[in-house]
Amino acid sequence: MTQKNDDLSLDTLLISQDFLPITTKANDNLNSTFYVVPKNKRTKQLLQQLTVLWHQSVLTSHDFLTPTDIMAIKPEVIQGLSQIETLILAIKDHKLQAFMGIAENKIEMLFIAPSFQGKGLGKALLNLAETNYQVQFVDVNEQNKSAVAFYHKMGFQIMNRSPLDDASRPFPILHLTNKTSF
Repeated sequence: MTQKNDDLSLDTLLISQDFLPITTKANDNLNSTFYVVPKNKRTKQLLQQLTVLWHQSVLTSHDFLTPTDIMAIKPEVIQGLSQIETLILAIKDHKLQAFMGIAENKIEMLFIAPSFQGKGLGKALLNLAETNYQVQFVDVNEQNKSAVAFYHKMGFQIMNRSPLDDASRPFPILHLTNKTSF
């Protein structure tokens, strides 16, 4: 995947022939196309674009993080994006709208560009994860109230709570499961 300039905005994403389109009944109000990106096709440029989307999304949903926190977490995000088992992109008209990372039966990351939030894309991605990947679990920052409300609305319930995140930072994590896994 190459682009002629260094524009890392979300306005244009060149879809590689190596991206695998997903056939799904999951639908959103945006008529997005979902793609799986194999690990060996995750270019530096794609990872940069995904990181831009992550950063923009975090600014709108993670108001408990300071700019210093965000910069400290960013390298972990880049590493996670390059190593996650299944990476799914939501794209329409070459515009990157969202991404989701799945490992085994757990959503490890789901971020939506601010301009596409609240339009059914999260629901479509979650339905895709449950239907195509048998996802039953997700962790969410307790302070991310909109994400907690979204997952509850989608049928997920709290299994337990960790007072610290995976890197021992003071950001409590709620461990959620969907109803079918009880």
